[in-house]
Amino acid sequence: MARAHICDVPRCGRPRQRWQRPCATCLSRLKEAFQQRRFRDHRLFKKRAAAHLAGPPRHDPVTPQQAFANTERLLGER
Repeated sequence: MARAHICDVPRCGRPRQRWQRPCATCLSRLKEAFQQRRFRDHRLFKKRAAAHLAGPPRHDPVTPQQAFANTERLLGER
């Protein structure tokens, strides 16, 4: 069965093609804002997309000792 691809724009949820990031509707809204010279909206759409693609902030890396201790704790060996 083929994997479903969902639009990357927050609160959209529409299907998209495998090679696309935003769906056709969101992409057309972005292009429309640029063509209508609504540059403020265009910048806002780009910032939202960039923030969403960047993902959540990264946490401090886990040391190997912490990872081993966490695994032992999960397995009930400690």
